[in-house]
Amino acid sequence: MESSLLTGKKIDIFTYVILSILIVATVFLVIFPFSEIFNHIPLAQNEGWNAYQIDRVINPALGPLYPDPENGLIFNNYPPLSFYLVGYFSKYVTHDVMVAGRIVSVTFQLLSCIVCSLCVRSLGAKPIGMILAFFIPFLYTVAYFGWWFATNDPQWVSIFFVLLSLLLAIDCLWNDRKSNYFIICLAAFLSVLAGTAKHNEISIPLVITIVLFFNNKKLFYTWCVSGILFSVMAFVYLKLMFGSDIISDVFFHPRVISISLLFNTDFSIKHTLTLYIAAIPCLIGIKDKKLRQFLIIIFLVCFALGVSQKVGDGVSENAHIDTVLALGIVIAMGASVFPQKWQGYRKPSMILLTILAITPPVIKSITHLPGSINDIRRIPEEQEKWNAVYSLLRSNSRPAACRMLSICYWAGEPYTVDMFNLGQYLQMNGNKKIFNDMIRNKEFGIIEYPFQVGDLYKREEGKLLPDFMKNYHLYKIIYIDDSFYRFDESMAFYAPNS
Repeated sequence: MESSLLTGKKIDIFTYVILSILIVATVFLVIFPFSEIFNHIPLAQNEGWNAYQIDRVINPALGPLYPDPENGLIFNNYPPLSFYLVGYFSKYVTHDVMVAGRIVSVTFQLLSCIVCSLCVRSLGAKPIGMILAFFIPFLYTVAYFGWWFATNDPQWVSIFFVLLSLLLAIDCLWNDRKSNYFIICLAAFLSVLAGTAKHNEISIPLVITIVLFFNNKKLFYTWCVSGILFSVMAFVYLKLMFGSDIISDVFFHPRVISISLLFNTDFSIKHTLTLYIAAIPCLIGIKDKKLRQFLIIIFLVCFALGVSQKVGDGVSENAHIDTVLALGIVIAMGASVFPQKWQGYRKPSMILLTILAITPPVIKSITHLPGSINDIRRIPEEQEKWNAVYSLLRSNSRPAACRMLSICYWAGEPYTVDMFNLGQYLQMNGNKKIFNDMIRNKEFGIIEYPFQVGDLYKREEGKLLPDFMKNYHLYKIIYIDDSFYRFDESMAFYAPNS
């Protein structure tokens, strides 16, 4: 009797202590990124690109959302849903596209982590598991995937809908009832809807497909047929709305593929190693065969597709976000099931498992807090530095061209050139004439292109730089390595030869 009472108290105390630690760590980690949301300071490489697309949703007079893929200057290889969500939120609430995009992104991330927690609850998780399923993906994203936390990017919009789809699929598999066929159709609809925000967010839909195949053939066939029908309907609707260019732009945009990029996994291994270590005993020790099969499938599929997506030029660490979500689910279920297996109070191994999973971001939240507070104080000074960059771009009457599209966007420059996608287009033998003619005619008053190392930039420079180096000269370099800017590069500005 006494042992049982002590067990209940200790379990409650352990859960509340872990929850308290995670809440404090979250506050420490988000205090600086949240302070940046309303400032015009570049945070991620894609923010300016997304902002220009969203502007075309708000004001169609600026040009089509999906231009002719052979136009040779600007490209849009993302589906439209997130552009519309952010566009209308900006139009009616924030009146600032970049701020709207950051708020929408962090909102959908929070919602995604809540759904992740609901998924493990449907799998039978205890409160400690639900807590870990929420905080592991959230904290690791804040701490180590800064380009995708509170930045103007559609990734979390897509993730939210696929996780909702996963939640419904889990509910069908773990509850036998007549309404399951309708629910699995709804899950298929949500997965297709996710694809209209980011079309390569396919790990979770593939997980659902495999798990249904092994566990319930009738639901599997219903999922596949409804998924195909909804996909066809989505294609037809988007083609009618945007014309055939959307199909070419989104699904056939040229992208350089390099197998060597597969081995560039230092980042994901370095910062998420403890999650892999914590997940191993969970995958091995869970005795429920159906649950263990599900956890193995979600981990292997998310990991394999995350690694394989790295073969595409420009694909960054966001390819591993799905893997972090999967690891969070695996560890959450391990934390929930192991106490039942061992009977009584959590063994030291259980405590170590939980602590191991949360330690890296918790430690970072403490060690980086003084720097974060100092950076918050420096935001006005930092904003002045970037305002000087925007003034520089505005100083010429002719349009500017920026590799970092955020600075051109905040300088009020028109959408002239998408240099990353243009570089991909040219490396795949695209039409170079339009860009070269503009360079020779000196139609750009200023061109910004960074000093950067790496194979991606070297290949891109080989296509973009030779012609404009003949007609433009370097006249200013702005070093940004002493700021809290999230890139490691320096901006070089080129002016036309007289």
